[in-house]
Amino acid sequence: MTKKGLVILLLMVVWLLVTKNKLYAQTTPTGWETYSIPSVCSFAIPSTMEVRLEDSFQGRFTKSFHQSSFYEMLCNECDLFFEEAQIVLQPKGLNKDPFSDEYKEANNSYGRIIFKFSYDDFLTQEDIAAVAPSELTILDTLWRNETKKGLDCMGQFWEFEGSFSWFPLRKENYSGLSALVTEYNRPGTGAETHVREYKFFYGGRFLRITTSYNLSQEDKYRDDFMTFMQFLKIENDEVPDIVGQSPKGLFKSDEYHISFAYDPKRFSEVKKRNNSSHCFFKLESSDGATILLSVWELEDSTEDFSIHEDEIVEDMKQREKNTLSDIIKSCEKVKIGNTEALMSMAKNNVYGTVFIYTTYRVFHKDRFYTIDFHVPEVEYNKNKNIVNELIKGLQFN
Repeated sequence: MTKKGLVILLLMVVWLLVTKNKLYAQTTPTGWETYSIPSVCSFAIPSTMEVRLEDSFQGRFTKSFHQSSFYEMLCNECDLFFEEAQIVLQPKGLNKDPFSDEYKEANNSYGRIIFKFSYDDFLTQEDIAAVAPSELTILDTLWRNETKKGLDCMGQFWEFEGSFSWFPLRKENYSGLSALVTEYNRPGTGAETHVREYKFFYGGRFLRITTSYNLSQEDKYRDDFMTFMQFLKIENDEVPDIVGQSPKGLFKSDEYHISFAYDPKRFSEVKKRNNSSHCFFKLESSDGATILLSVWELEDSTEDFSIHEDEIVEDMKQREKNTLSDIIKSCEKVKIGNTEALMSMAKNNVYGTVFIYTTYRVFHKDRFYTIDFHVPEVEYNKNKNIVNELIKGLQFN
């Protein structure tokens, strides 16, 4: 064989090996099912896992716990905030009847993969690529301290087993994107738990994937969870960076005679119609800013009195003086959308975080509306333009 023929043969062998490995890497393991979260990501589910169903016993139990007074007390006492997960993967069998053998077997094992998604421009892929070791160290210390503080506080209310240990923050690549990965062992109910959090910042979006399992069951979950991450495919359509050009979320209610647009790149819709608190719409951003719209029906028509009557204004000012908040502005008359309102601003310290509260009060068609903006003081300058944009586009019909 000539030297040229030998080179060609070697190239063919290399090509076949590379192609074989590539095809093998794209083939999901036997028994794994594919699943997708529209416009977010797709993935393969390990054969030992399943998607939690909301109407299952486990789903209803988890939801009722998150609505319990104990859970609310725990969050308040430990200064914790838990975002609602979009998808939870759990051991196969937990969707079954709680008296079934499948449920009992699955309940003796602990493994979870949790997805949480929101719009956020805290970091970009360019930021992660350019992050310096010293900056990684700062983030590592911040996230470690936050995690340890929350676990220590929860340990006062739960009997945990195991100890806390932290692994250095690092960068890893999945689905063509860089992720910031935190890894630690934490005390758990019944056994010490191993946790990995993969944080993806891309195109004005934030995706966090958390995997966890009892260390005593590491042989059952570790390899599957690592393989799971290799098959992750993130939808990475670019979202415009300019707020004015980004797609708008729209809300319109004929029942409440109100409509407005908001920026879904900044805020995610988390609640509608909660009759107990009169809050009928809630928006949240990952940096702590919250918008609440509430409404109360009035017995008297708003045509019979004005929100700007001196007696009403003075009464509201007096009520504000009697609060513990640090009042910045008290009941200023302003234009909001196509009507008039009273606007107040105040500062308040909530478990160590100073918030700026801006409230707009509106009377319109036999209803009393409040539009509340709760923004951490350190994030106020970044969020106030978003707030102003929402107010400009708000209409009462």
